[in-house]
Amino acid sequence: MQKIVFNHWQTGETLIVVGEIDPKLNNQASDRLVITRSDGSYEDIIKSTIVEQTPVTDAAG
Repeated sequence: MQKIVFNHWQTGETLIVVGEIDPKLNNQASDRLVITRSDGSYEDIIKSTIVEQTPVTDAAG
């Protein structure tokens, strides 16, 4: 699991999402990062808006 802190591309609002980075959904050449949340929903993040990315242990998540 990863915790991603990023700024919304339009509003600049700082947002946080926690989830898995699935290699099948992500491509190094893409400008996007797709996160799968624990409820099965997806978050599509523009890589240049990422402020912080940290691993989350299952005990803390």
